[in-house]
Amino acid sequence: MQDTVENQKQSVGRPTRYRSEFVEQAEQLCRHEGCTDEQLAATFKISAKQLYVWKKKYGEFREAISRGKEDFDTDVVENSLIKRATGFEYDETTTVSGKVVKVVRRQALPDVTACIFWLKNRNPRRWRDAQHQVLSTEPPEEITIEDTRKVEEAGTGLVIE
Repeated sequence: MQDTVENQKQSVGRPTRYRSEFVEQAEQLCRHEGCTDEQLAATFKISAKQLYVWKKKYGEFREAISRGKEDFDTDVVENSLIKRATGFEYDETTTVSGKVVKVVRRQALPDVTACIFWLKNRNPRRWRDAQHQVLSTEPPEEITIEDTRKVEEAGTGLVIE
């Protein structure tokens, strides 16, 4: 009895456009082209809202999209950022009327902005813009005449009169 009720619930409304082959398609689109959810939805000819429904309903679909996006971020974007931050060589080809006239080896210098971005994200505690300092509410220690003489003797330029 329970089985027939569930089957009736599933058969009510418009049939889903979701197909199991979308799992592999979505993963490949995210991995090789860096597709966003909106672009995936357009590819499958559905709304972004419907894509979110599919991701919630079909775990393998959601996981495939996550794997593809993670691979693209690591293999393409992160490696491009590293190349940009450290500099790289490339061949510049000059063609005239479709024929290669000259190939010159060029050097792309390291990009300071890419370096800063990489460092801030790789080690945010060390490279963040805002430095956080802890202020004490305790009164400062008293400085004695003896302490100031030691500083003066150390040659720091502090003069006691």
